[in-house]
Amino acid sequence: MTRSLLSTLALCGLLVLATRAIGDDHGRTGHITMSHKTAAHAELACTDCHAAAESSSRADDSLIPNESTCARCHAAQVRPAKPAAPTCGKCHAPLGAGGVPIARAPAMPRELHFSHRAHLLRGTQCGQCHADVNGEPQLPRMERCLDCHRAQQASSCKRCHTTDPAGRLRTEHAGGRLLPRGPLMGMAHDADWIVRHRWVGADRGAVCSTCHEERQCVRCHDGRLPAAQIHAGDYLALHAQDARRGSTRCRSCHAPQTFCGECHSRMGLTTFAPREVRASGRFHPPAAQWSRGPAMHAREARRDLTSCTSCHAEADCVACHGGLGVGRMSIDPHPPGFRRRCDKEIAANSRACVTCHGSVAAVRRLCD
Repeated sequence: MTRSLLSTLALCGLLVLATRAIGDDHGRTGHITMSHKTAAHAELACTDCHAAAESSSRADDSLIPNESTCARCHAAQVRPAKPAAPTCGKCHAPLGAGGVPIARAPAMPRELHFSHRAHLLRGTQCGQCHADVNGEPQLPRMERCLDCHRAQQASSCKRCHTTDPAGRLRTEHAGGRLLPRGPLMGMAHDADWIVRHRWVGADRGAVCSTCHEERQCVRCHDGRLPAAQIHAGDYLALHAQDARRGSTRCRSCHAPQTFCGECHSRMGLTTFAPREVRASGRFHPPAAQWSRGPAMHAREARRDLTSCTSCHAEADCVACHGGLGVGRMSIDPHPPGFRRRCDKEIAANSRACVTCHGSVAAVRRLCD
């Protein structure tokens, strides 16, 4: 016999449920203790107790059997002549001494679009979704849903999950927050998510947008205020070492010319900082090594010019490398044979040429 789908309430161990349906005679609603593992229950078909599942088209439908259903086998316990803890306590737990009624336990709304009837008509068996764990049927987790619906996971979140007026998934619910789990494209919002989210966002930005708005990204990524969960409180004293080891990683959030440059200028660490706060110490190695010796700064500039801009303005380079008298030393920054291809460089970015040479016409006269 085809077993219809079970209730969408969690059933685990000795089943403890919060239900609205029980209490059709004496109006009492609360926690119900029941085990599917008992021999008599194991012989029943799911529809013997959960008959409403066959016509249920909403996840919020209550499919828990009411007292009339239980009374077909348990009349003596469901409708005792004198309610008492030993009798009522077999199902209602805990029932206080003297038969004190238990408190009402309201059922949480199910924030899903789900139809038991539709699955039943497709021939789905109860056990395919409500697999037994230690002999008790369980509410299916998303991993089990994806066993059949994996091909739709990237585009059909809204088929099951409810949305807000803007069309994004609702993530805040009475029962807790809706967060992705690990099997869903590696998007588990766990302790490591703050590191991994950039890779998932780069590859699957459209999926992220089903829940998130761009302004949520901007809160951390506008470069104004570093998120406390990313950088430690003493990171200001340590960030220089990290910047030297991996400036590319820093630039995934920060723009050196604005974020770094503005702060370094206020601290007096840049050449364009106000004279009254400008630091007197030297950041780079001695000039004999850095500038005039092995020309270390030239190699560093070619390797990562963007890092230089976190402290230096374009005028610092022009001071030595400018042509036509603009620079005091007129040191040619171009490699041998550059004049033979300078027309292409002018076409690509004439502004860089004008900065040192004065005008495009003057630069073209220098090209072979």
